[in-house]
Amino acid sequence: MELLNINWITILENSVSGIVAGLFISFVGFIVWVWQFYHQKKVEIYAEYMPYLFRLMAYYDLFFEKEFDEVKCYEINKEIMEYTLPLSHKFGIYFKKYRKENNQLIQLMQKIIRKEKLGMNKEEMNKYIYERFIKIEKAIK
Repeated sequence: MELLNINWITILENSVSGIVAGLFISFVGFIVWVWQFYHQKKVEIYAEYMPYLFRLMAYYDLFFEKEFDEVKCYEINKEIMEYTLPLSHKFGIYFKKYRKENNQLIQLMQKIIRKEKLGMNKEEMNKYIYERFIKIEKAIK
């Protein structure tokens, strides 16, 4: 006879509200996890790519001091093709806003390696390079 006195509607309301609250908390937790995962991936890509970008900048500084010989051009081009370019594409996936500057820096170095005419003097080129580098460097902030 005790079962007849139980208010089943109250039990049902409490059960449904508990399930809804649990689903809401799960959804919010999932959104936070996705954001955290995406942000962590961005930080990893940034940390992985920055040493190669700094090396590229060091090559620009070397170029301002002296011309590259064929062996040095080959080594730089090999590093760009094997390491810098693939990391640049990964960087571009997570930092779409900076893809253009990134590609411009790499293309300029490849023009230097191929000894193409650049159409600007060293001061203009230095300003061009560092404007793009500073934008990329501030990407994570």
